[in-house]
Amino acid sequence: MSKTAITLIIIIIVAILLGAVIYALQSGNSNTDNSNGNLTEATVNTNSTDSNRAVNTNASALNVNSINSALTEVSVTKSGFAPKTLTVGAGKKVTWMNNDSVVHYIAPADHPDHIKYVGTWDDDGTGRIAPGEAYTVTISTPGTYSYHDHLNPVTTGTLIIE
Repeated sequence: MSKTAITLIIIIIVAILLGAVIYALQSGNSNTDNSNGNLTEATVNTNSTDSNRAVNTNASALNVNSINSALTEVSVTKSGFAPKTLTVGAGKKVTWMNNDSVVHYIAPADHPDHIKYVGTWDDDGTGRIAPGEAYTVTISTPGTYSYHDHLNPVTTGTLIIE
């Protein structure tokens, strides 16, 4: 098998794997570290029996959020927020989807008064979401924004607006 054919096969496999990772992130079924959305390791191993050569492509610490800027949803479950930290562009909508069987209340920091980001991200009570419901905010000012579940304040997350 020629070097060109091997290279083409590797490119196709890497593209397929990257597409699968992006799809998994969007559907919430990824093999990522949910604290930051970074893929910890993806390895492609292709063996050519004609030339007895092994090609190993390793993409360590690939930042999937920078590739997939469309990822703007946070899943809310009884175990917390996923991803725990989300980076989005200024002016993009961020949605928290309640995938739990109980009510959650997404609120900007600080607990309990939620006034840290007054004028940028105000707590107007709409962050209280029943199972299956969603809460959406749009923040236009770049910065790092911490938030929590007001009904379970030890459950926290971070939005990074760029």
